Amino acid sequence: MSIDDLLDLARGIREAVIPHLGSRSELKMRGAGGDLMRKIDSIADAEARKLAEKYNAGIVTEESGMTRRGEGLIIIDPVDGSANADRGIRFASVSVAYSSGERASSLEMGAVVDIFTGDEYYAIRGNGSYKNGRKISIGDLDGPPVVYAPCRKDTVLLRKLRDISMRDLGSIALGLCYAAEGIFDAVIDVGNFVRAFDIAAGILIVKEAGGSIFSNGDFLLSDVKRCISFAAGKREAVMSLLGTIGCNLRELFAD
Repeated sequence: MSIDDLLDLARGIREAVIPHLGSRSELKMRGAGGDLMRKIDSIADAEARKLAEKYNAGIVTEESGMTRRGEGLIIIDPVDGSANADRGIRFASVSVAYSSGERASSLEMGAVVDIFTGDEYYAIRGNGSYKNGRKISIGDLDGPPVVYAPCRKDTVLLRKLRDISMRDLGSIALGLCYAAEGIFDAVIDVGNFVRAFDIAAGILIVKEAGGSIFSNGDFLLSDVKRCISFAAGKREAVMSLLGTIGCNLRELFAD
């Protein structure tokens, strides 16, 4: 599988959902990831599985979980930020990653496509990160950090990071891409609330842009449960955040 294959897969999913942006159609059922499904989720998931079938790899998606095993694993979040997409709020993405093994440390390629703008972020392990064909870099920390973090009530982040400028825009994969190009300084969620398909592509894009990734373990990419805590972004910002909240995470992709 090549990065062009991965991008074609993400583009195909995006094309399938564009006609349904802003449809405001919620279904009375839950996907494998546990969230209530919307019509846009159902359409995107079906298209994702159909397009991925031609590749000789395992397939895991948010709504269907693990549907096939093969050589390597394709990890797909067909619409990351489906609540936004369903209401026409312009912050949602398609996230697709490929791994040679079952664990995060085996990630080889990642692609995130902004559903509304069509911007394409992607990375190949050992070959850098790109936005629309242009190489991107995470850059250096300059002043107080701007952090993409959950705004759920009574989280340790809200209690201890009151002086940090925090954002939660509804698509963590796209938030990681913003970190990779230096718009955000860090992305963090330490509530064991994140799932593998939420961040698989994004963390590789951050890593290849020169960032650092920390998590509560070398997580299983086929696991659709909410069980991951992680922090990613500019190393200085990430280390400062983790120190402030007293959270001991381990570094992924450490050289």
